Amino acid sequence: MDDDIFSKQIRTLERLRDTLLPKLMSGEVRVDMEPHAENAEFAENMGVLP
Repeated sequence: MDDDIFSKQIRTLERLRDTLLPKLMSGEVRVDMEPHAENAEFAENMGVLP
């Protein structure tokens, strides 16, 4: 049962990657790099922000 769930998650992530990566590379989709207030403290604690 766990293998079925794991396999489904892998396929979902593969589809997401295959859909988004070309759009990100072409500039069709952009990612806002400014941290949102609720994530800023977490990002700082994880060493993501300078």
